Amino acid sequence: MTLTAVMLPAGHIVLRRARRQDLEPVIALLAADQLRASTKSLAPEHRAPYKQAFNLIDSHPAHLLVVGTDIGGAVVATSS
Repeated sequence: MTLTAVMLPAGHIVLRRARRQDLEPVIALLAADQLRASTKSLAPEHRAPYKQAFNLIDSHPAHLLVVGTDIGGAVVATSS
């Protein structure tokens, strides 16, 4: 489900509902955030909480996880 496309000076960003296959790029974005940076965030043994949180949020009808993708479909932003 595409929510909207936004034109920015650097190009287009498409906002859409996050899918399970977006989880790895979302984890990488969170790990790269200076406020949440952690060397453990990308380690496979630390991904279970992210997967659990995604499943809980995604299954709730009152919540919407959103990703922003570039023109090639790569996840470049996230929001909930």
